Amino acid sequence: MQKETYNVIFFFPEREPVKYRNCNNLYSIVLYVNRIFGMSWTAVNVYSKQTKQFLIQFKNGQFIPPRL
Repeated sequence: MQKETYNVIFFFPEREPVKYRNCNNLYSIVLYVNRIFGMSWTAVNVYSKQTKQFLIQFKNGQFIPPRL
């Protein structure tokens, strides 16, 4: 079975959004962004790579599962 891949966009209060493509693990990409940019992001939008449809939005501080 093929893993679902996601495209994610992180939004920040004082900078341009940051986009990451082909993410298999949402939790890992959040840890990476926290390490690079700090905890300053406000929201992250998750899109399905296959269908290009919006799936869900997480706010900073919410639990983010590895996969949806």
